[in-house]
Amino acid sequence: MHPINGATHPFFTSESRPAWFSNRISIYSSSFSVSHFTEDLFVRHSVFFPPEIKSAVTKRRAEFFAGRYCAQQSLISLTGNPSVIHIGPHRNPLWPARVTGSISHTNNQAVAATALKSQVRGIGIDIQDEIDSGTYASIKTQILFGGELELIEQYHQASMQLLMF
Repeated sequence: MHPINGATHPFFTSESRPAWFSNRISIYSSSFSVSHFTEDLFVRHSVFFPPEIKSAVTKRRAEFFAGRYCAQQSLISLTGNPSVIHIGPHRNPLWPARVTGSISHTNNQAVAATALKSQVRGIGIDIQDEIDSGTYASIKTQILFGGELELIEQYHQASMQLLMF
């Protein structure tokens, strides 16, 4: 990923868009600092601020803003239009009619992916803070499917061999 110029507020510690990814899918990510969150960011960046979020704690408002900001930037890259992304009955993003998308965030990072429904049936994206090895060991069979676990173990073995050289 490469940084995007013009981060306009200290809330954003970095912003990026992968230059290597498919031209059918737009991905936008940012790192952010909750301590620099201010509610005026919603107005400044034309991000919808639903009533359900107004009463939330600062951390939740910051994460919500960061995710929706990334979604808006991804939409601009995909369609040229900064559509307003309203909130659905299950707190889900309501994408423009011809778009499918996904938003994810951690305590200090957010990412969104969008694509045209005419080119991609659906899209999902997820980020997660790093977990300790004990937690990973206890949940890996619940979150990894098919050949994913084998691929991860092969990668781990190969990277360990490279470290020995």
